[in-house]
Amino acid sequence: MAQTVGNVLHYVDEHDMDPDLTVKQLAHMAQLSTWRFTPIFQELTGKKPLHYVTDLRINRAKELLLRRNEPLRSIAQEVGYTDEY
Repeated sequence: MAQTVGNVLHYVDEHDMDPDLTVKQLAHMAQLSTWRFTPIFQELTGKKPLHYVTDLRINRAKELLLRRNEPLRSIAQEVGYTDEY
């Protein structure tokens, strides 16, 4: 089971900018119910799935803000948010 969730973790790392990424979708990929998937994911990463994705997006946004001179809205959309708020 940890292997399956590990595969999902790899997927999240590659697709965290997808604004439609949901815990339900990730649990489905792992062939687990949401209530079963979440504690396994948290055990492997130390974070709940949504918190993990949020941290990835924020860290990516930080990197982009340091390297580019683009509006916050553009960077927010690039990392998976629908707006800068």
